[in-house]
Amino acid sequence: MSSEKVQTEHVLVCLSPSPSNERLIRRAARLSEAFQGYFTALYIETPDDRSLPDEDRQRLESNEKLAQKLGAQLEIIQGSNVAGMIAEYARASGVTKIVIGRSTSFRSRLYPGGKNRKLIDTLILLAPDADVYIIPDQGQAVSSSLPLPVHVEAGSVLHDFLFSAFMLGICSLIGWFFQSVNGAESNIIVFYIFFVFLISIRTASWICSLCASAASVFIFNFLFTSPHFSLRAYDAK
Repeated sequence: MSSEKVQTEHVLVCLSPSPSNERLIRRAARLSEAFQGYFTALYIETPDDRSLPDEDRQRLESNEKLAQKLGAQLEIIQGSNVAGMIAEYARASGVTKIVIGRSTSFRSRLYPGGKNRKLIDTLILLAPDADVYIIPDQGQAVSSSLPLPVHVEAGSVLHDFLFSAFMLGICSLIGWFFQSVNGAESNIIVFYIFFVFLISIRTASWICSLCASAASVFIFNFLFTSPHFSLRAYDAK
């Protein structure tokens, strides 16, 4: 019975001209192989594809060939509602797992309600019977059942913490300079808030952002409030 269940698994990977789509295809192929299921590569051809640059068109063709080489059945569907077409194909073909990419660029972090995010949210709503696997441009796969993308690679976590420490160090140097020219403490606080905001945009883990927020409070208290180099705030005299 369990063997029959494994055989009915159907993995669908969504193709695109994105440079990171190759990694997406390979992840989906390994997933299909692990479940010993069917493997389909789907591309939704929209009206905007008529103006697709030659470089993107060549990359798309390369991704299609790679998917076929890894055992996928290639399907190309024309339509403008990308999420709706993917969900409709998934229902009609008995797809159980959908693998799709997610942008982690600075713009997408600054505007989390962007086109890519809306497509993913809509797809999850329209295909409730399928497991949607979201693969960021950088990092490890995230299942749609998780509330936040907390599963990241160890190297990425270390990089995020080092980046946060570097940013807080730069902020502290700016604060020291500002204090040396008799700048107001309130302005130094604004610097820390701004740098913590940058850290939250740049890093992948919310834990790192939370630690940076807490560290900024302790660093400001330790360096810029009287008595200095103490965690006491404003020694009463």
